[in-house]
Formats: sequence, C-alpha cells, structure tokens
Amino acid sequence: MNFKQILLYVVSIVYLSTLIGCSPTLRSENLMPHARANNNNVIDNIVCKEVTIVNDEGKTILTLGNTGGHGSILVNDKEGKRIVGVGNLGGGFMVMNGDGDGTLFIRTNNNIPSIEFLNNIGTSIYIGGTDKDNSMVAVYSKTGDLIANISSTEEGGLFSLYNNIGNIVAGLAAVSNGNGGLVIFDKEENTLATIETSKDGGGVLSLFNKSNTKTPVIELSTTDTVPDINLDASSGTKLYLPTRLEWLALDLNAGVPLPNVKYYTTTKLNTIIVSVFYSSTTTLKERQNLMRLAKKAIRDEANARNWNWLILEEQYIEY
Repeated sequence: MNFKQILLYVVSIVYLSTLIGCSPTLRSENLMPHARANNNNVIDNIVCKEVTIVNDEGKTILTLGNTGGHGSILVNDKEGKRIVGVGNLGGGFMVMNGDGDGTLFIRTNNNIPSIEFLNNIGTSIYIGGTDKDNSMVAVYSKTGDLIANISSTEEGGLFSLYNNIGNIVAGLAAVSNGNGGLVIFDKEENTLATIETSKDGGGVLSLFNKSNTKTPVIELSTTDTVPDINLDASSGTKLYLPTRLEWLALDLNAGVPLPNVKYYTTTKLNTIIVSVFYSSTTTLKERQNLMRLAKKAIRDEANARNWNWLILEEQYIEY
C-alpha cells in the first residue's frame, strides 16, 4: 500500500468510525458545536487534536495529529515503530529506520526543495537540491566530510572531488566556450595540471610547478606538429620531446662501445637503420660479425623494455 492509499484508508476509517460511533473521541456528543451537521447521519466537520489507528494487537500504526504545534501524519510498522513522518518534520517528509531515526528527508526551506540521506549514525551522506536556477548533488563520507559534488552552472555541468580534509583535488567542468576542462590540484589546492581545449579546437595539457601555478612548466598541444615543452619564447631553450626510436638510437650511439657502428632513425614506421662503416681492408666476415654484434646490442636494449615492434635495417658504408 503506497502513502496515498494509506492516507485515503485513514480518512475512510475515521469517517466510518464516526458514523457508527465506535470511536469515543469522535462521537457527535463529544464534538464541538460547530463540528456537527444538521443531518444526524452526516458530520460535515470533525475537530479534534489527534486521530490514532491501531492494529489487532493494539499497536499504533498511524497517527493524524500535531508535532510541535504543526499538523503531521505518522506511520508505524506493525510493531509500532515509526517508519514515515509527514508534516513540519524539518520542513517536509521523513522516512525512518526501525529505531525511529530519520534516514531520508524531503523538505523545502525558503522555497528551495532538497532531498537528504543519513547513515545509521545520523550523518548526512547525500544531499540533492536546487536553488532558483541550478541544481546540486553533494556526497559525504561516513563522518560527514564532503567528498564529491555535482552541480549545474551557466556553462553546463561541474564535477568536483575533495580529499579527507575538505580541500578540492580535482575538477571536471564545461567551460564558457562550450568545451570541457579538467584541473588537478595538490592537497593544498595548488593547481598542478590542466587539460583543456585550445581556441582552434585542439587539446592542451599543462603541468605546473607548485611554486608557480600561473605559468606552466610543461605545455603539450595537439595543434603542434611536434609537441613543444615551453620554458620561454626562445627556440634554443625549448626542450625537445624525442620519440622512442630517437631515444633508442641516441642511447645506443652514446653507450655501445662498438667501433664503426652508428644507429639512425628513418621515416619508416618503427624502424632503425644499423650502419657499419668499413675500409677497403676490412674483410666480409669482419663486417658481418660487427653487424651481428650491433644488432644484438639494440635488440637487447629494446627487449628489456618489451619494445617488440622494433624493425632493424642493415646498412654497410665504405669510407
């Protein structure tokens, strides 16, 4: 039976009990004069302070009355424990657990509606509501600390995450140009990283130093052919971000003590050229043995990083 059906049931019981005179508090002789009707079989108005409905065991299952001077409807389970309350109970509707503690509130304060869930120790863990223009959902920890918030703004939606001391650590939002943005903070709410869209529609990743959260230390943009890591406007001071192939070739050229061997990148996908330089006095066997050692050195380096996509090409150059 839903709440509306319960209410109709109560009204019907009250009405019928009045007609048959089974409720001593509602008989016509106990009613105030203005509560009586001219027709002896019909009562137009019932005036009383409280109506109580009990089950066969005498347990109160429903009460129409007042709470704190305000009208209320209180519904109990078959054991007489309060489970639902309607009225001026915090400004609206309340659902209780078997111990009579409120676990759900639906209320209106200052014409602003809200819904609130409480845990078994009475701490708010979820609040949803709205103001004149926007809506909001807040999620709390079991101790009542705000940990997440979803709200609407003039630009769109906003999602915020908080740490266990109440400071924001991440925010995802729709921004004024219709695009999205992500901001990462440290535990002291200093901006450390942002992901956003550029004016021409590309993606921009910015990383910040804790001591300077206004100027990014590293900024990567998909609008560039090669992502730049910008420290200032001078081209000579820009850091360069190598590919895996470029790094591998550089590492081998600097670290492998093989004479007359060089590694080069190429425009071919996943390919490095292994070059062996030889003189007219170098035998074929010596050249081939040097190539074998050079390829083994780069294979070992790549396999250590599970770079099994590596392709090697041989090249012999006479000097």
